[in-house]
Amino acid sequence: MTAFNSRDTVWRGHKPLRLACAIFLGSMIATPSYSQSSHGETYELINGLEGIRRALLGSTARLEAAPQAANLPSDTDIDQISDFFVNIYDTSGVTPPSPEQRAALAHAIGTADRDNESNTEIPAGFTFLGQFLDHDVTRNEMQAIRRLRNIQIQVASASPDAYLGIVTEVLRNARTSLLDLDSVYGLSNDQLQAFFQDEGTDQICTSAAIDTDTCIDLNDLDPAEASAIAAYELDGSGRLSGRFRVSFRASSLGGPIIADLPRCSDSFDLIGTPACPTTEGFDTALIHRAVIGDGRNDENVIIAQIHAIFLLAHNKLFDLALGDVDEPTLEQKLAAFNTARTTLIHHWQELVMDDYLTEHMGRDAVDQLRTGPLAFYTKDGSGAPYCEDEPGAMPHEFAVGAFRHGHSQVREGYLLNRSGGGVNAAGFGQLFGDRAILISNMVDFRAFFEGVSQFDPDAGAIGAPAPSMLIDTVLSPPLAELMVPSIPAADVGDPVRGALAPRNLLSDSVIGVVSGIQAATELEAAGLTVEPLTDTEITGLGFDDVAEVAAAYPDGLAAADLPLWVYVLAEAEIREGGTQLGTVGETIIGETIVGLLRCDPNGVFADGTNFVPTIEPAAGLQEPGHFRMADLINFALEQ
Repeated sequence: MTAFNSRDTVWRGHKPLRLACAIFLGSMIATPSYSQSSHGETYELINGLEGIRRALLGSTARLEAAPQAANLPSDTDIDQISDFFVNIYDTSGVTPPSPEQRAALAHAIGTADRDNESNTEIPAGFTFLGQFLDHDVTRNEMQAIRRLRNIQIQVASASPDAYLGIVTEVLRNARTSLLDLDSVYGLSNDQLQAFFQDEGTDQICTSAAIDTDTCIDLNDLDPAEASAIAAYELDGSGRLSGRFRVSFRASSLGGPIIADLPRCSDSFDLIGTPACPTTEGFDTALIHRAVIGDGRNDENVIIAQIHAIFLLAHNKLFDLALGDVDEPTLEQKLAAFNTARTTLIHHWQELVMDDYLTEHMGRDAVDQLRTGPLAFYTKDGSGAPYCEDEPGAMPHEFAVGAFRHGHSQVREGYLLNRSGGGVNAAGFGQLFGDRAILISNMVDFRAFFEGVSQFDPDAGAIGAPAPSMLIDTVLSPPLAELMVPSIPAADVGDPVRGALAPRNLLSDSVIGVVSGIQAATELEAAGLTVEPLTDTEITGLGFDDVAEVAAAYPDGLAAADLPLWVYVLAEAEIREGGTQLGTVGETIIGETIVGLLRCDPNGVFADGTNFVPTIEPAAGLQEPGHFRMADLINFALEQ
């Protein structure tokens, strides 16, 4: 069994990529990368010939700029590309900030000299739920931006049009853009179906049956795919049982039982799993690595426990679907698994609209997107979702621009729990993942989302959930100096790759995304009521008081100078007091997410009816007819 290359692909191996374009680049070998980072996300490069060939041969102008392009190999079917990134708006006239200007803006956003205030309208849990959502729809690598930067230097000056085409075609999304929880399930339905078979060699080799002639050795698979498979429980025959592995820990005799992700250090058999060390001399820092569908969901202990909620919810739904069958057949297990998966995905999709988007832009705005015409995520002004014409299209304006608004909502520290009468809290820099969840870092979700029930009688009072920080142009100090495992060790201390703001702005610049003012102008032209930010409003933010900004912009910082990410933050701060997104931000984010849901042939909109939640915890739904994160948590954790 190997990693599939189709639109339903979930995992694609990080194999060395050969970029060959004799016209501009000569050749370059790119090394593999296993970074889990989602900070300052960039994109994974697909086969270089594939993208460059399509980019250069896509128009007469590109052919004229590079006539030798016709000599590029043509034995690859360039039309068979899975989910991809695209610029919704034309970037040919974009002038990105200079390196000095990027550095100045990054310093102004990350400086501790400007106030960083709480957002009492949005609880702290939504910061991490947004990270979980991001991991469900995009996957990318910082390595790609370095390679692309080299292409930019050598190509853009000779042929800007060719470079812009390369950006769109060479970069690919290694996640399905649909909100289908592929970061949790890790494998497509077709892949998983194979492991439910009752004949053939689709069972997993275990320590009790290491015979690679009759079973699949995980060491022969792509490491990420092998980790995804190992996240599932196996039955006695070495095939999938239909449930996820979940580690349950007790901090002490009689203490609370803590649900954690399955980890390499756990006692259950994970021999042969490439994600785990199996030989002497292994890196001891990896012994607690999570064995899950997407390792990025173990970047910090909060998102790790959100992931665990989805594992618990699936297992509970699976048990309910299977019923009281004593010895279920493989067919019955598969049917129960598919029911549980579909049910969980549908509730996740509704949760994103009912809770996450509603918190950030209001329910009326979200409801309008469910059936109304779109102004941003649409092609040729049709009003229909862009993905109806281009399935799987993920906008750069969303991925490297507007959806990074959550970076401004990170707190410096979080109360995790009050179990046993104590107070367990952690600074953001102490939340790093790849560690077992114990009482000291267990998340009491009452501190993160409204409406969560108290399941541990000794947990102590929590009160209202902690607020997130305002959506504004100020980042928390911990994001100024990122550490492992949030970023690769080689990036720690680097002035650009070692801090969040410059990473974001470098991605925006190299990839090429319209500015915030350009996006506002495009939305106005599409008939949306938009009030672009003014130079006076930008001056009021205090950027000009930062010495670096004053030096980089001697004539004063103008609204037109703001990259899209910074503009979305400024718009929220100026127009909404930082409590929710402004018009440009909510339009790009809301239309992309809901538009993708409207394109999902198996999603909540597929049957043309209004979704009605069927998961209902014992405490009842927080809002009848709507499904929220607290509802999922209560369902997953109740006995």
